[in-house]
Amino acid sequence: MYPLLQADPAKAAWIQTTATDLARFGDEHRAELDAANRDKRFPRDLYRGLGKLGYLGPLVPEASGGLGGGVAEYVTISEEVGRHGLVSGQIAAQGQRWLLDWGSEAQKERWLRPIATGEAVLWRLDDRGIIGVREREPGALFTGYVTANGTDPARDADGWFDTADLGRADGADYLVFLERAAESIRVKGEFVPIPYVENHLAAVAGLTDHALWKRRGALVDDEVVLYAVADPLPIDGLRRRIADLPAFMRPVAVARVGALPRYAAAGKVQRRLLAEQPVLDWVELS
Repeated sequence: MYPLLQADPAKAAWIQTTATDLARFGDEHRAELDAANRDKRFPRDLYRGLGKLGYLGPLVPEASGGLGGGVAEYVTISEEVGRHGLVSGQIAAQGQRWLLDWGSEAQKERWLRPIATGEAVLWRLDDRGIIGVREREPGALFTGYVTANGTDPARDADGWFDTADLGRADGADYLVFLERAAESIRVKGEFVPIPYVENHLAAVAGLTDHALWKRRGALVDDEVVLYAVADPLPIDGLRRRIADLPAFMRPVAVARVGALPRYAAAGKVQRRLLAEQPVLDWVELS
């Protein structure tokens, strides 16, 4: 294996250490790697794990958190990563080369270390769909949430800050903000995409204004409710349009109200005030 590099005793020892480390890493995290491949998601924590071991920064100087190597080190790591089905650092290595060759000193100072250590990936989604963020340096962005008892840092043991926002991953490494978790609707374990449903129902003729919200269900789930401004209520059109939605997105009732509570400046619906609005008519759909 790697006959030219093996001729150098120091390189040979490094190759053996690298091969052993990456094989062990693959064995220890095989279940998570397989799950990420199955779910078609980027395993950020494992990527950072490779960064902590030093295998994402083969071209970065040691003073900036890398290995201080060259093409030979990069090729060795790439081959072992491929051998064990790990997370490729190829894009990170390309970014390092570009920065080293053409980046300004300020850009190198800002980006070489986080790229080499895997910390350039600074967001994640937990199993609830909540967005977590983490600073490069503790407290760089915020100290936490202000409470009656002081400041709650709202970070877990690894430094992830709970934003209380819902999001979804779009593509390999893009984040789409959905809404505040406190203004979300969950039915049968699924988060109802409020803007999507509202846009879908906007096609119903006769609706002046409308907003989706929830009420407590008979069991543990929320029930989806449509608050509508209309006179008269186009109930037949609503039924037809609602029937096109997946079951968990369908409103089970329509409340006709005189107006929706909105913020004066932004025009955004104040969803948590919807249940306080005087209801002119209730129509149960289920």
